[in-house]
Parts: sequence; C-alpha cells; structure tokens
Amino acid sequence: MHVRAFSAAKDPDRPETNEDRLVVVPDRLYAVIDGVTDRTSRRYGDRTGGRVAAETVELALLELAHDDACRSIDAAGLVRRLGQAFQSAYRAHGVLEEARAAETSRFGSTLALAVDRGDRFGFFFIGDSGMRLNGREVVDNDKDLDHVTATLRGFAYRRVAAAGADPTMTELASRALCWRGTRTLPPEARPWLEEPDLAAIRDAALAKLKADLPKIPVEDMTRLILDGIIGAQGGYQNRPDLALGYSSLDGFTLTAAGVRVFERPKAEAATLELFTDGYFALPGAATVAAWEAKADEVERVDPAKVAEYPSTKGSLGRIRADDRTVVIVSQGGAA
Repeated sequence: MHVRAFSAAKDPDRPETNEDRLVVVPDRLYAVIDGVTDRTSRRYGDRTGGRVAAETVELALLELAHDDACRSIDAAGLVRRLGQAFQSAYRAHGVLEEARAAETSRFGSTLALAVDRGDRFGFFFIGDSGMRLNGREVVDNDKDLDHVTATLRGFAYRRVAAAGADPTMTELASRALCWRGTRTLPPEARPWLEEPDLAAIRDAALAKLKADLPKIPVEDMTRLILDGIIGAQGGYQNRPDLALGYSSLDGFTLTAAGVRVFERPKAEAATLELFTDGYFALPGAATVAAWEAKADEVERVDPAKVAEYPSTKGSLGRIRADDRTVVIVSQGGAA
C-alpha cells in the first residue's frame, strides 16, 4: 500500500485551529474526520468543540486499529465504540450531564473510514465526509440540508453586496443570516438591509429551493430559512426518518441505521481517496498535488462560495471557508 495525505486549517497562519484529523494505520484502517463547528462557540480549554470531537474519534480509531476486533467490526460496534469515546470526553471536560440534557451542548464530527479486512475493504460513512474509489465511484458528501442553508446565504450575500457592502462585510452579514435565520435582522446586516429585504431573501431562497428540492417538505425548508443553522439544524441531526435528516457523531443519538456501510474486494480497489468537505470539487487525478490544485482553482473561480460552489461560508482573503483533508491509498503505485 502507498499512502499520501494532506491536511490544512482554513487559516494558514493558525494551523492549530484545524478541526480535521486523519488516521492512517497501514493494513488496518484509514480515515478522515471533520470536527463539526460548535454552534455555541464554547471552548474546552484552548480547543473548540469541533477539535475535541475530531481528536476523540482519532484516538478511538487508533485504539480500534490495535484491537483484534478491528477487521470484523460492524456499524453497531463502531457506533458503540465511538459513543463510549464521546461519553468519556464529555466526562473529562465536566459536561456529561449537560450534554446528555441538551443537544446544543454536544460536540460532533463526521467520519469516512476504510477498514482493511484482509481480502476486502469495509467502508463506513457518518456525515458529509466522502470517498472516491478508483477515480470513478464517489460516495457523495453533500446533504440537502446544507443546500438549503447555502442557498439562503447566497441570496443574502448578493443582496448585501448590492447594497454597497465591501466583501468582508458582505461575508459577515450573509454568514449571520445563514447562521441565525431571517426572522430578525442580525446586527451584522443592519447597515445594509431592512425588514423588507429579509422578506425578499426568504421568498427568493424558497422559490429556488422548491425547484431544486421538490421532494423536500416546504415547511422544513421554511423552518431552516427562518431559524437558520443555530435554531433549526439540530432538529434534523441523526433523524433518518426526516427528509432533511443527516448523520453526525455526538455520543448520544447516532445509531447503526445512520451509518452508510458497504464492502469491496481489495483487489478491485486500486485507489481510495477519503476527503472532508473542505474540498469543494474533485480533481482529475488521485494525487495530493491534484487535490490542492483543484482547491486553488475553486478559490479563483468562486472564493465567496455563492456561485459554482455554494456553501454556508465563503473565504476571506487567505482564510478559506473550511479546513480540508485528504488521504489517498493506492495499490501497485505511488499516489
């Protein structure tokens, strides 16, 4: 096996803020982990909730890699093991009971994991980290809920920019509306927008979303537009029964049903590329250089992330929209 990996914080001057992690244990397992941005901005010592979550998964996977159960683990066993690790982390930070009582007090992460079973690879996906197999088969890392909030931000961004705000203020105002919703004007948007502008943004976003996502209930999209990520997104976490439901590791609510699992013969897996959602487009080649070149191209084409690559956040100067990580595993040739 040949392995190449790369990880970078969104702020190149502050690598310690990277909430992504990667795990490589040759002949055992390979993974990328994305700590979820904490909606409360709470700190655990000098670390964010997202970083604590990612490090918790990282350490749990390293322990799993040295356990005899590694090669045979299933979704239920993985969820149980990671859940125990999260509970221990909450306990270590003195917030276990608080986290048990309130979803908003929990930290979380995504995971894309490949387990070497000898003659096969077992794959496990939780949340919006993804994989490309043999340069062709892609496990999609997008979720409809993000499309809703990114669409809201896009309309807010364009309206604030049209009102005369500079790129920095436009980014801050559109993030605030995406984050907190459109029921009231957040302070960041008040210099540029008034109440009628909120109604226009809501109407335009909902009209587009009805066309883009015809199978999603209008009331769910409306709730996200009104209450934003902070007020509404948590209600869809680990709810596979809901159209906008999505999976996330939080130590409490994830079940095996929320884990996407499949296997492939190892002989048929020439290359595995595991990646977090800080990469907004896939490159043509399975090399770190190609992944980074594609990331640079995305920044040139759509740095604000409101056109070709819509997102809930855009880049600001040298600070990119998100941390990014890729692990490339190849057989028979260097990646």
